[in-house]
Amino acid sequence: MDSVKRWLDFCLKNHGETCEPIDIRPIPNLRVVDCTTGLIVPAEPGCKYLAMSYVWGTVPSKELENGENLFSVNSPILIRDALSATKRIGYRYIWIDRYCIPQEDGKERHSQIQQMDLVYSKAQSTIIAISSPDPSHGLPGIGSRERATPVTIYIGNELHAYVPPHPSAEVYGSVWNSRGWTHQETILSRRRIFFCKQQIYFECSGMRCHDTMSAPLELLHTKELRTFSKWNRPGLFSRVRQTKDPFNAVFDHIALYTRRNLTQPEDILNGIMGTFHAFESIYDSFRHYLGIP
Repeated sequence: MDSVKRWLDFCLKNHGETCEPIDIRPIPNLRVVDCTTGLIVPAEPGCKYLAMSYVWGTVPSKELENGENLFSVNSPILIRDALSATKRIGYRYIWIDRYCIPQEDGKERHSQIQQMDLVYSKAQSTIIAISSPDPSHGLPGIGSRERATPVTIYIGNELHAYVPPHPSAEVYGSVWNSRGWTHQETILSRRRIFFCKQQIYFECSGMRCHDTMSAPLELLHTKELRTFSKWNRPGLFSRVRQTKDPFNAVFDHIALYTRRNLTQPEDILNGIMGTFHAFESIYDSFRHYLGIP
């Protein structure tokens, strides 16, 4: 995970407002997972945490009782891997919706869903489980699930190595990319760490990186180090940002969102509410009524 730490550190040090949160309001009643103890704890002011985006699937889960933690209740392997990855990246806390949003308290659940834009945009980065169709599949290369090993062969005296393809095909074709909630989780995140089958892919508003290919980040950036040079390949997703035509932008997001699937049809508005709130925080004139801009 050294590459991921290097990418995050470079972004935090050099990208400035390019990758800063748009909305600086505090997040009321935010809870996070302490990756050391497995307990769900209130986030302290200024808490630095990661977030997670993944497919819930049909793996059963329950809310933790008093005194229980994610290690003692034998939580799904994907969740345990996410806690391990968070610590290896250098952070102690992670926000995971299934555990940090009270699922049995309808009023509090509604309140927390209303601030999803703040949760994801204020996270230092979001771990995205691309290759996990449900929580029973861990993160490749973190726990018991191995990453696909690149093939190397000698032809004569020359060593030839197979370089994994660009992750776009795996990302766009994944179960994760078909789910409704994951759309806003991605576009609200200012940094994204994709765990693919053969590689880890990172992108923010300033750069895109693979751990299977290495190059000096300074050479790929503009002179000011705020963003990649224009000749570099664009990222897979873009944050909600200020644009000349916000209504066209939000309608584009609605079109992308409505192509996706929701397990619970009644979540149709909740699953895009964070996107609307993000636009409202950027544009004073932008409002919506029950999802209609």
